[in-house]
Amino acid sequence: MTASEIIINALRKGEDNAIKASNLAVLADLKPRELRSTLEVLRNNNLVICSSKNGYFYPETKCELEKYIHQETARERSIAKNLQFAQAMYDNWDGESD
Repeated sequence: MTASEIIINALRKGEDNAIKASNLAVLADLKPRELRSTLEVLRNNNLVICSSKNGYFYPETKCELEKYIHQETARERSIAKNLQFAQAMYDNWDGESD
């Protein structure tokens, strides 16, 4: 069984049934970075996997899904803001290019 299949089968519905990243990594025999990459691939393949302080889970209620969407939207805005500052610095860079 692949790591992706193990993760898909290990996740349960509902935040109350969330599995911690460390436990999921052990189950799938992955390092933390590999786990995050595998979750990203699964999400990019249209699998909705929520995360919270409790771990990873499939949404069971509309409220859980709404909470996850809000969390990720806030993260997206924060990243966009940080990139905006980095882009401005890049655009005004007058030092060495490499």
